[in-house]
Amino acid sequence: MKLFKVPILTISGDTVERERCLLGVIAALLLTSFLVPGYSYSPPAAEFVERNFPVYEERPARSAYVECALYTRSYYHYVVDWVLSYPHDHGFSRPGYFRTVIVVRDWESFVKEAPHHCEILWANDVGWNDPLYSASLRLKNVTAGTKDYVKLEPFFTYARYRQQPTGNWTRVHVTVFTDDVKEPVKLPFLAVWVGVVALSLLGVLLNIKGDKILLVGFLALLILGALFAGEYIKNERYIEEREQVFKQILALNSTGGECGMVTAAVSADFKSKEDISWFLTTLKRENSSISSARWEDYTVRISVTTPFNSYKNLLDEFEEKGWEVSAIELDPSAFHRPPEEIKKINDTIRTLLRYLPLLPDDERKAVEDYVESLNETIRRDVAKGQGTCIEVITSTPEAFVYNYAGYSDFLAKFALIITGLMFVVIWKR
Repeated sequence: MKLFKVPILTISGDTVERERCLLGVIAALLLTSFLVPGYSYSPPAAEFVERNFPVYEERPARSAYVECALYTRSYYHYVVDWVLSYPHDHGFSRPGYFRTVIVVRDWESFVKEAPHHCEILWANDVGWNDPLYSASLRLKNVTAGTKDYVKLEPFFTYARYRQQPTGNWTRVHVTVFTDDVKEPVKLPFLAVWVGVVALSLLGVLLNIKGDKILLVGFLALLILGALFAGEYIKNERYIEEREQVFKQILALNSTGGECGMVTAAVSADFKSKEDISWFLTTLKRENSSISSARWEDYTVRISVTTPFNSYKNLLDEFEEKGWEVSAIELDPSAFHRPPEEIKKINDTIRTLLRYLPLLPDDERKAVEDYVESLNETIRRDVAKGQGTCIEVITSTPEAFVYNYAGYSDFLAKFALIITGLMFVVIWKR
């Protein structure tokens, strides 16, 4: 009998020591998880950028200051890259902050293409000597006291406020900043719970034919670890899919033209590539097109041009898709300029064309460009009368942020309670 009992006691003692060791390591991992910070600080986009243009060696025609206040890290890096796409002076940066001075050749295009949340706080013109302004002064003298002067008054007003500088570039001071300099910590929490799962699984194997209470305890720890790992894998896969969809949305082909008056907004949820394909197919079926797709921090704004006869059908299809739609009642006549305004524009065009032979070459060319802009205004007005604009807005991947620290702490508290009870069971045994 003695020879039979001694081996059992020895095996049982080894098992107890292994269980204590397993629980001790699990408890240590769980306690360590409370010490892991939930966020880490992201590094600057670039600590120092060399200049590629002698910004201060020439006198600019205009000086301006632009400030970009952003909310997400990825959009912050995108805007910094956009700024550096222009000829620039030295750039200085720290986490969440970047400043430099750039050169802009086409000021109007720069203003039009400036990213969302970038605001021109001031812009000062240095000097004026524009052919269009000179032409307006010449025509004022020629037409003074005549009916033609009245017809040219819109042109005189435009020329007075739209004089072009003597130089052909603008010096722009740019500051880009964001308060989103923290990045959620992920992998350390995953490592903790993968460790808990592995150790709990070993504990289950040791107690399959042993203590049922400890078996249940290790199973409970295994389930808690599996819950965290499952949630992590599900969320990260979801974000990865969103990122792929996000890239495809930004790459959508657009006409680049004017979208017209916005009469509806749609909150869209592009979950997969199939949603994008459905969206494009629906637009094609309703004879609609994408005029632009712009990244605006947490959202992407897609401007859709659609004919009046397809407007309601398109919105109905969006609603059937489950997207939230907000629209106003349409009155097609509201999209046209009043007839008297169109007549005034045509009178200005005809009058300017009559006086073109009196102008020097440079002034004539400037007036011809102005006339073409008036014709484009009329063409755009006709186009607007044929359709309307729908703004489709969807979230970027950074709109979905998961707090793994909070979830880990929540599960760890239950796991520590279970671990403590298991220690009591082992001690009493």
